[in-house]
Amino acid sequence: MPRDTPIAPVPPDVPEARATEAQGERISLEKLLDRPLGERVREYRYRFAQSAVFGAPVVALAVWGKVLGPFDSQRWAGVMQALLAGWVLYVNLGMLAEGIIRKRASGDLLVTAAALGLYVWGLIGVIGVLAGKSDAQPTMFVATVALLCGWDLLQWVRNARRG
Repeated sequence: MPRDTPIAPVPPDVPEARATEAQGERISLEKLLDRPLGERVREYRYRFAQSAVFGAPVVALAVWGKVLGPFDSQRWAGVMQALLAGWVLYVNLGMLAEGIIRKRASGDLLVTAAALGLYVWGLIGVIGVLAGKSDAQPTMFVATVALLCGWDLLQWVRNARRG
């Protein structure tokens, strides 16, 4: 093989036509993020619904998790809470990304960043329980879910009234 031949094939150039609208102007990220109010209402409604559906078991495990068994109930309740609250956080991470992209400290950005901090705090507690270093029941997952559910509901109702 000659030395000047590239090892990996060079990817083809992306045509400029794919990055433009029908009128010929380039699509900007800001333009994509400026959605109609009806679409924002739908986003908050979907986020709230998923947060409530996956967040309800997190609250139930926090309240009745010890009933799961005499041994290791805290361990497995914490793991399940981490998984379910992680999904709730994942569903809402678009708000964090949008705030970062816009470089603006909006309510969405602040609430999601606070929820991320609470989730990491709870995750540290679960890791401590799994490692046997702590007997404390992690309760930050309930706060994460409550914060995100409450914010999604508030934004859904507020934007629905405006539209």
